[in-house]
Amino acid sequence: MTRLGLYRAATPGVYGALLPLVFLEAQMQGDPGFYRRFFAQVFLYLEQYEVTRPWRGLLLFPRRSLNFGEEDPYQGVLATQVERFYLEDLIPLQELTPNLALLRLLVLSEEEAPEKARRLLAQEATEQEFRRRLDLVCRGEPLWSPSLI
Repeated sequence: MTRLGLYRAATPGVYGALLPLVFLEAQMQGDPGFYRRFFAQVFLYLEQYEVTRPWRGLLLFPRRSLNFGEEDPYQGVLATQVERFYLEDLIPLQELTPNLALLRLLVLSEEEAPEKARRLLAQEATEQEFRRRLDLVCRGEPLWSPSLI
């Protein structure tokens, strides 16, 4: 089951109204009805709240090979207002920020992930900082266990 993540640019003052409303969705498994539901929820939100400011979508997917449904009906908005970010694109990259390196763990093989997690933990100043980054990515769901360290 997916949930529409509604994240609004919350900059106070004059510039906040100029920033777009951002709809963020992370979909980690194939779902042939994903695009249909995502856009239905976006446009329902825009209608219900009478949104007058620009909006953008950010879709986070693990791999291009997964089926997220028909794209043809949504080609216009996919090309102009929605960015799709594929975690698999992070796999070959060497110099990543710690947050992106942490996201990359989600798509590494089971053989490769423990070693990369150990290296990432060793780069962090403290285990507490590493756990804080984990919480940002997985919202409290365990991504690793002490046996990985």
